[in-house]
Amino acid sequence: MTKHANMVCIHCHLAKPRTDKCELCEESVCASCVIRPTPERVQYWSSTDRPKETECKWVCPRCFDETLEPIYERYDQALEAAHNTHYFPKAYRGAPPVLRKARQPVTVDNGVDREDVLTKLQLVAVQQGFNGLIHLEIESKKQRMVDGYSKMVWRGTALPADLDTEKLERGWY
Repeated sequence: MTKHANMVCIHCHLAKPRTDKCELCEESVCASCVIRPTPERVQYWSSTDRPKETECKWVCPRCFDETLEPIYERYDQALEAAHNTHYFPKAYRGAPPVLRKARQPVTVDNGVDREDVLTKLQLVAVQQGFNGLIHLEIESKKQRMVDGYSKMVWRGTALPADLDTEKLERGWY
């Protein structure tokens, strides 16, 4: 946090003794106007897909509205679409109504729980332009810690696919 003596805040236009610099536009912002975005807001994005703007610790309200808010809206839309995707486990005995599928399966490692891994797989499928997952396989493994405790580590693999939504709505699968 960079501190300057009696700098003028870009948002409220008051000279205050405690001002910080916005990490995006480098303008002075007072402590009462600064916005502190949380990285948990985009927690299901992988670190390679996450925009670097979401890693900022403090930003001015203008940069938040112009830069971060559209990123958050895009993330919310992708997450909503991910929750609406259908999935078929690897043990599914029928034939899922597949229109097209990806060439390579996607894998998520080090998940917190089953729902976390499933949501991350669904989000990857939506980002690749698919509306479902086939051959879904989620497994857990107990990991022993040095101090005697243990925890469960979840891992998932699936093949993103475009599914025939008309057949899914009618139950013809």
